[in-house]
Amino acid sequence: MKRIVGVVLAISWMSFVGAQDFLNPLAKQPHKYEIQYFMNADKRVVPPTVDYDFKRMAKRNKKKEPWTIVDYFDNGNVQMKTFSFVADPISTEYQDSYVEFYPSGDTSLIQEYRVKDKYGRYKKIFRNGKVEEQGTYKKNRLQGDWKSYYKNGELKEQGEYRDFKRYGMWKFYSEKGLMVRSGPFEDGVEQGDWKEYHENGKLKGTFNYEAGKLKGDVKMYHATGELFSEVTYSMGRAHGKMTKYHRNGKVSMLKSYDQGLVVGDYLELADNGDTIVSGELLENVPNGHWKFSSSDHNVIREEAYSAGKFKQAVDYYDFGKKQMITTKTENGFAYECFDGDDAETACMVKYSFPTIKGGSLQAILLDDVLIPVDQRYNARMFITFSINAEGKVVDAEIQESANTYFDNEVLHRLNETKWNPGWNGLRAGSFKGEMRIKFNMDGSRQVALSDFAINSSIQDQQHAYRYTTLGFDPEYPGGEEAMFKFISENLVYPEFAKEEGLSGTCYVRFKINASGMISNATILKSAHPSMDYEAIKVVENMPDWNPAIIDGKPVSSYNNIPFRFTLN
Repeated sequence: MKRIVGVVLAISWMSFVGAQDFLNPLAKQPHKYEIQYFMNADKRVVPPTVDYDFKRMAKRNKKKEPWTIVDYFDNGNVQMKTFSFVADPISTEYQDSYVEFYPSGDTSLIQEYRVKDKYGRYKKIFRNGKVEEQGTYKKNRLQGDWKSYYKNGELKEQGEYRDFKRYGMWKFYSEKGLMVRSGPFEDGVEQGDWKEYHENGKLKGTFNYEAGKLKGDVKMYHATGELFSEVTYSMGRAHGKMTKYHRNGKVSMLKSYDQGLVVGDYLELADNGDTIVSGELLENVPNGHWKFSSSDHNVIREEAYSAGKFKQAVDYYDFGKKQMITTKTENGFAYECFDGDDAETACMVKYSFPTIKGGSLQAILLDDVLIPVDQRYNARMFITFSINAEGKVVDAEIQESANTYFDNEVLHRLNETKWNPGWNGLRAGSFKGEMRIKFNMDGSRQVALSDFAINSSIQDQQHAYRYTTLGFDPEYPGGEEAMFKFISENLVYPEFAKEEGLSGTCYVRFKINASGMISNATILKSAHPSMDYEAIKVVENMPDWNPAIIDGKPVSSYNNIPFRFTLN
């Protein structure tokens, strides 16, 4: 009998406990139907002794009534307000309306719930009070009409959702309220005919999709209505010849695709039909011989590549005579060789690479690193870093990890290495380097350091190629302000680059002889061939400069100017 009574009591006690409200050990309970929590930004309960982001108050009048749940910011303003019928007031099982607020007190989100599910209206609001997104949910999935907006109140997109997936006709707009794209969705991806529009309302392009992938002919148009480009797609990848056109209907570019990769001959042409750029591409990278021509049909530059790797470049005078040859890098030095006016060739160091002090990287980084037997296995590490003008390692980052032990040891030793700084022209510069390390099962290891690359600012590059130490530098007539005015009035943004959305900065190097005449304009650093072409035209049309002066006498010198092409 005693044993039976004990069992009955145990069952009753368990029932009593199970009927109690959930109470997190970090919560406070001022009275039976009020609970207070302290929460971090992720809405997780934390002790009140640590920094918290929100304070939650959960109240109700009777046991089976819903909790009124309110979260507060530090300033006392309400962050969120909702209702819940569950025993746990920190759950995400809400009922009816769920509203969030900005610290200012303005509403930021309205969502309706039904037990666990989002069910009913949804509205997200910008800080300025304008609607950001609005739609409806059914069983936790977006369902029905949907709209989103820009901060200025203009419609951004509109369409329909079915089971959280886009369906039917959708329309997309610019911040100015103009339609930029429209077409149908099926099962959440593009399907069928789509169109894009310029901001002036003119057709920009036509597309056909199958299960979210481009298929068939794709045509693009200039903002003035003329055909801009045409190419064929297969399974979402360009395949076959692509042709681009100038507004006058003449071809501006020719290239070919093989399943999304550019292969074969590449041509860029001026609007009069003259070839500007010709070369070959091998799976998206330049290969073989490339040629760049000026507006007067003269070759201004030739380049040689092997499967994307640059080998050599030759620049020319306007009349076709070789002017500069960039040769290979040897023993940490890169050279530029010039054919002077007297046809004699002279070479000078363009830059020299940093060199490590006190031995080899192999010895410093690896040779005395003890690797435990249990950590010996085949592993590879790839590290990028820079050597600044003081010869210090900066910005060292592991791009491919071997393991934590190797990573930490090597990275620490690399940061402690000392270097002789590299030189860019006549000044110490910053250089980027890459290093690959291989660890083997037998405990051996090898390090391979790639060629360094110049890591200079624009200001550094503007001065790096002034090879002559001058008493007075050459000067544009009227000074820099007059020069920039001339450039702004004469520089043309290529239509090809505009249509492609291209921008960048190219550097033009040119000679100013003792009489101030300009010659030998060449590209030091390319932005894009079409931009390079326009920049050289501006330089060639400049008025004569005031020449450089040494010991009171005018002399020839070289200068360079950056040309920035930026889309508004």
